[in-house]
Order: sequence, then C-alpha cells, then structure tokens
Amino acid sequence: MTHSDDWNRVAAASFSAGMTHFVHLDRTMWSRVQYLGLVQAAAFTTAYAFRGSHRYIACGVFLMAMSLTAILYFMMRRDEAIRDANRPLLELLGRELSEYLLKGVTGAIPAAFAFGPKPSWPASFRGRDLNVALFCLFVALDLAAIVYLLLFVGKLHGM
Repeated sequence: MTHSDDWNRVAAASFSAGMTHFVHLDRTMWSRVQYLGLVQAAAFTTAYAFRGSHRYIACGVFLMAMSLTAILYFMMRRDEAIRDANRPLLELLGRELSEYLLKGVTGAIPAAFAFGPKPSWPASFRGRDLNVALFCLFVALDLAAIVYLLLFVGKLHGM
C-alpha cells in the first residue's frame, strides 16, 4: 500500500506517540507489581509489631493490605486493557512504516514489525498471568495471617 509523504509523517508521529504511551503503561504496570510487594512487606512488618496484645489491629492492617492489593490489581488490569486496546493500531502503523522506510532500498530484506522476539521455548506463563498469581497469593497470605492471628495468637499468649 502506498501513501503520500504527509501521511507517512503523520503515521510516524502517531506511531512514536503510541509506542511511548504503550511503554509508559507497561512500565507503570510493572511499578505497581513492585508496590504490591511493598504493601505486603509493610503489612507483615506492621502486623508482627502488633502480634501480641493488639492482634485485632494486626488483623485490620491485613484487611487494609488486602484492600490496597485489590486496588492496585484492578489499576493494573485497567492499564493492561488500555495498553492492549492500542496494540492493533501500533502493529498496523509499524508494518506500514517499515514498508515505507524500505521502499527504494535495493536488496533490502522485508522487515516485519514485532513488539518483541518470539521466545524459543513455549511461553505459557505471561506477565498478566504473573499478576493474577501474585494477586491471589497475596490475598491468600493476608487471609491466612488473619486466621492465624484470630485463632492461634491469643491462645499462644494466654489471651
């Protein structure tokens, strides 16, 4: 498909802006994965400090951690949806621009635009799967800690 030079300039600018936004959302999502770890570490540290006579405060800390974990998880899902909604357009613009850039270059190998190399091994576990697994793990840990605090800590300390 051939286009005018003006169209190609607009396509290049749109592609650049779209890729910048795509990378920004991807980095933001992975920053939120780090925040999930920080929330859990803070919850367990704080709950450990209140584990004795203030075990209900420790339970409240875990409930807050579960709430923050859920909020971060749903924000990550939203970022993922926005990022993936623009992916087909970016792939189309990438293909069109690679054809335009190689136009008139003799002996050029046709370039295929790709977001990343295909893994040499079957990648059945993707980043979004890791996010779901971490979310479920952190919520399960928080619930297990609450059950432990309510059922066992009082008995261990003679309360």
